[in-house]
Amino acid sequence: TDLLERGPRLVFTSHFPQVKTFVLASAELEVAAFDVDPATGAPRFRLAYHTVGQSLALPIARRHGVPARALEIAEGALVGESRDLGRAVARLEASRREYEERRDAAEAERASLTAARAEVESLAEDLRARQRRRWAEDLGESRRFLEDLQRQGREILEELRRRPERAPLRAFVAEAEQTIAAREADLGDAPGRPPSPGDTVEVAGRGIRGELVEIAGPRARIQRGGLKFEVPADQLRLVPAGPARERIAVEVDRPTNTPDEINLIGRRAREAIDALAAFLDRAMRAGASEVRVIHGLGSGALRRAVHEFLAESPYCAAYREADPSAGGAGVTIAELA
Repeated sequence: TDLLERGPRLVFTSHFPQVKTFVLASAELEVAAFDVDPATGAPRFRLAYHTVGQSLALPIARRHGVPARALEIAEGALVGESRDLGRAVARLEASRREYEERRDAAEAERASLTAARAEVESLAEDLRARQRRRWAEDLGESRRFLEDLQRQGREILEELRRRPERAPLRAFVAEAEQTIAAREADLGDAPGRPPSPGDTVEVAGRGIRGELVEIAGPRARIQRGGLKFEVPADQLRLVPAGPARERIAVEVDRPTNTPDEINLIGRRAREAIDALAAFLDRAMRAGASEVRVIHGLGSGALRRAVHEFLAESPYCAAYREADPSAGGAGVTIAELA
């Protein structure tokens, strides 16, 4: 205590239990022990702080072959206080080593988790980058697809200005609808951002479209007009907003004084069909809703040729046999598209 009052800095080593107990009870002093392997007695060349260490003199002597009788006498010579302190220190040392092993295991586990988290974040970023590239590729392909459709549409419109027939336009529209449907099917499973309130969505497999109002857990609410539907949220598919359509006006000359019937009797089939095609084109441009085609009965060859042509003609929406009072089987009524 006299030395402590003077405040010197010193290092003191001792095996005396009284000194160890005094140091442990003094807040002004720091205690440490030279660490050794309790199983082999080999030094670990480090100081273990906050412990007085375990006396291994007798275990080491026993390991080196000191006679058992001598060891018994030495153990008996230990006073009760020293023996009790040695046992307490041994238990504390065992607890300290167990704590250090658990601490080292926890540090290793934390390092492993940190590495795993970094790997997961790297994989997630790679996935996001792949998804962005996929979106960019799909967007570029969609733009090229629309540009190609626009180019074809302009070519058709230019042709209509030169020769106002509806057949090429109808063929183009039908082909474009099929192409767009196939394109939508290809993009149906493409990854995209999840729908959010305000988006136009579609319920997969039901054909219900509407505005997404809210998503509450596994359920979602969409609105279409004055109706609201509650549907599974995982069945919603985002409906992309289509580009604004360009409206192009095409002026077509409307012929006047166009008759509402044509008589094909006496003509060969090829000649009759050419005349019928020109007649239907003129009637369509004149705004007629239906016309009469007179082909007579005869052998039935001309009638069959007329019906086959009308079935494939883009001008004709439907055809039927005339009423008996209006010509019956010798006349066909063609409804224009």
